[in-house]
Amino acid sequence: MRDPLAHKYWLLDAAIVWSAVENDLPGMRDAIARILKPPRR
Repeated sequence: MRDPLAHKYWLLDAAIVWSAVENDLPGMRDAIARILKPPRR
């Protein structure tokens, strides 16, 4: 999705972008937080 957002933004469907923000970003945020969490000892 980055290429259209960065280079072809005039072609984007705002509803699709907003759907990704609402539905995909929360799960990605949690996954990234788990990856960045220091290992337990």
